[in-house]
Amino acid sequence: KRKYMYIIIIGCGRTGGKLANMLSQKKHEVVVVEKNSVKFRNLSVEFSGYKIEGDALEHDVLEKAKIDQADMVIVTTGNDRINYFLAELASLQYEVPKIFVRIQDPGKNKMFDDIKNTEVINPLNLFMENLVSKIE
Repeated sequence: KRKYMYIIIIGCGRTGGKLANMLSQKKHEVVVVEKNSVKFRNLSVEFSGYKIEGDALEHDVLEKAKIDQADMVIVTTGNDRINYFLAELASLQYEVPKIFVRIQDPGKNKMFDDIKNTEVINPLNLFMENLVSKIE
C-alpha cells in the first residue's frame, strides 16, 4: 500500500477547503473540484494540489480530475442530493475504492447504504456523539 494517496475533493467550501489544506500538508496528491472559483480562496497558500474549476456532475470534469485513478473521493458540496449522485457515480462508474460523503441532513444517511465503498459523515451526528461522550 502506498504511503500517499491520490484524493479528489469535490466542493471547496469551508469543509472541502480545510480538508484539502490538511491532506496536501500531509503530502497526499489532492485535486479540488469546485464550480465557483471564488471558493478556491479557502485553500491556503501552502496548498500544493490542483484546482479544477467545473461542475463535478459533468463527466469531462471528473475525467480531467483523473477520477479513474483516485484512491479516494471526498464529496463536500452543500447539497445532499448532488452528494448522493456524485458518490454513486464515483462508486458505480469509476469504482473508486473509498468514498466519503459529508451530508447535512442526518435523515438522509440511509440513502447511501446501497452505494458500496461509501462512508457518510454527518457533522450534526458527530457533534452530538462527541458532546454526549463528554457529558458521560
